[in-house]
Amino acid sequence: MAFFSKNKNKDHLSDLMVLSQKGDKKAYAQLLEEIQPILKAYLSKRLNEKEDVEDLVQVCLLAVHNSRHSYISDQPFENWLFGIARYKLMDFLRTYYKKNDNELTNSFVVETFGGTTTNSNQREAKHDLEVFLDQLPEKQRDIVKLLKIQGYSVKEVAKKLDMSESNVKVTMHRAMKDLETIAENEIRTTA
Repeated sequence: MAFFSKNKNKDHLSDLMVLSQKGDKKAYAQLLEEIQPILKAYLSKRLNEKEDVEDLVQVCLLAVHNSRHSYISDQPFENWLFGIARYKLMDFLRTYYKKNDNELTNSFVVETFGGTTTNSNQREAKHDLEVFLDQLPEKQRDIVKLLKIQGYSVKEVAKKLDMSESNVKVTMHRAMKDLETIAENEIRTTA
């Protein structure tokens, strides 16, 4: 990831984690101080709301604290840290889904798959979204694209696909559940 500019920084953070696992409180405080801006940068690229980013950084720091015993020193610290961040981000997004009746709004697509990012990050986010969508059955994929990416109404999609409006809604709901599962599986395999 681009958040670690040099191998020295990666090794430094790994060393701090190993020392903190051995009870070095100064190393632990320094580690938390140094990973906070890294987490903030990572989450800021995925969420637009500053308050959400700040809250999620704190949640991630708490998760680092609670999981520090699980870090294995011969594994890349970066992978371990971003695995935690991705998992906590998915928890946050799952809560978001529930609050919004499992609807994926256009702004949520932007927040989840790019936010206010550079063109490079937006391309990466769009690629990730396409990879996730490609794993859906064709009908679900078409409905997600029409409703949430192209902005058609349920009525328009129903007419276009020769389906009832209720069937479009049910299929969209199933697609969102499937996308959530796909994203969670991706997190598990990359963490």
